[in-house]
Amino acid sequence: ITKNMVDVRSGLSGRGSMLKSLENPLPQPEQRLVFSKHTIDKIGLTPKVSPEELAQLTGGLALREIEEILRIEKITTVGIIKREKSRLLEEEFGDILKIMDPRWGLEKGLGGLEEIKNYFLKLKPYLLQGDPLMIPPAIMLMGPPGTGKTALAEAIAWEWGVPFVEILNVRSVWHGESEKNALRVWGALQSLYPCV
Repeated sequence: ITKNMVDVRSGLSGRGSMLKSLENPLPQPEQRLVFSKHTIDKIGLTPKVSPEELAQLTGGLALREIEEILRIEKITTVGIIKREKSRLLEEEFGDILKIMDPRWGLEKGLGGLEEIKNYFLKLKPYLLQGDPLMIPPAIMLMGPPGTGKTALAEAIAWEWGVPFVEILNVRSVWHGESEKNALRVWGALQSLYPCV
């Protein structure tokens, strides 16, 4: 059992190998919702957040971690969930990702860029509805240093109400480590979806 296929020696997973890879991804929102409802009933809690909010706030966590958060305090609040989620994700991905709460939005944090800001504001309802046909799978911001790409991304995350994730240096001088880190980043971002 390994967290990443990259950790398996190439001789074991190469051509002609009988090795079978089974992916066990982190739970999606629907799975977290069902689990949250069940666990709240099982433990007999009265959290200050709805199961729907809990499922949305716990993106990127395993089911055992969600249960751990619910068992910490008798009264589970948004603040407690965010604090514990940050702690758990820092332990898991702290070497490759920095997950932050955005500090500003498009209106208060950025001047100018009206056409770009309007584009992202038009996408928000589709994101909230979960309509994958209306939202591009990825958006790349390009431009020279100092033009506000990171500030714009942070403001978008604030407007959309999603986590703001900074990818740290995944490159390594050791053979295979950069690829391993890139796969870990990809897995983390998929489990945190939607995020900026």
